[in-house]
Amino acid sequence: NLEKNLFKDRLGGYSTNVAGTAARINNVRLAGQHCNNTILLPGETFSYNEVVGQRTAARGFQEAGAYLNGKTVQELGGGICQVATTVFDAVYESGLPIVERHNHSLYIASYPAGRDAAVSYPELDLVWRNDTSSDVLVKVSTQVGSVTATLYGVDPGYQVTTETGQWEAGKKYS
Repeated sequence: NLEKNLFKDRLGGYSTNVAGTAARINNVRLAGQHCNNTILLPGETFSYNEVVGQRTAARGFQEAGAYLNGKTVQELGGGICQVATTVFDAVYESGLPIVERHNHSLYIASYPAGRDAAVSYPELDLVWRNDTSSDVLVKVSTQVGSVTATLYGVDPGYQVTTETGQWEAGKKYS
């Protein structure tokens, strides 16, 4: 079976807990469905905004809580940053290179420090590259209460370590 050989190794994975309104949960599920089963050929990049697309009511996205300029607001697609964060952390764990990622304007304690991914179509994106010599498959599944992102391919042998420094005040969000 070709797929068994192409995607034989788990390169990285991450799960986060999903909670909130029915609209937020809908948005997380919908964004996860768009990401699920994406395949990146060697050298290709994954753009979250390209894969998920514009967040509109016509595409099924609903208004839910989102962060904007350091405040919580109601926005179409509110909550989809959780899928971006979950995918980012799976990529982070895999050792594949991150091309673009942005932190939220507010600290989110439910993720490891500095490991969230804010997205806003089309300005803020999460972009990473498959720098391996084999295809990479992105699997995203949403269950009641959680979303999981897992990357499969042929293990390139990357070793990932994390070091967390002292907290420092950054410049004011603008």
